[in-house]
Amino acid sequence: MTAAIDLSAVSGPLEGSRIELRPDRPLLLGRSFRGVHLPDPLVSIEHAEIAWVTDYYWVTDLGSLTGTFLDGERLSTDAKPLIPGSILRIGESDFRVVVRKGWPPWAVPLLVLLAVLGTVAVVLVLRAFKQEEYDPWIPFEEPIHMRAGEEVP
Repeated sequence: MTAAIDLSAVSGPLEGSRIELRPDRPLLLGRSFRGVHLPDPLVSIEHAEIAWVTDYYWVTDLGSLTGTFLDGERLSTDAKPLIPGSILRIGESDFRVVVRKGWPPWAVPLLVLLAVLGTVAVVLVLRAFKQEEYDPWIPFEEPIHMRAGEEVP
């Protein structure tokens, strides 16, 4: 599974917005301002939490009164994995789990490293083929034209 997924709000107070999920920190959803603030009377102060554990994001209901639903199924306090395409419902808000487009965070450093290694390789190849006695400013001698069967002079 990829860590590069987002929640896309398809209904509710945050409709049209995207929430980036990050594997390095859990995300709290609720009326609290400590995470994603959902201004909805059906949402508890600390309603649900999403955290990255062993190759998946997991959603957990934090004991809310109105419940947290994943693909129409009410969650218990046991965590369930978020799969791209799933719909997460909290109060009046529906969120679609989507794969984030763009470069993964490790891609840019990798491209820089490959560019540096490629430059070093070109320099090494040019040095290997460099001939000390070759001077580009001295013109070559006239080419020798030979016919088939003639010996080299």
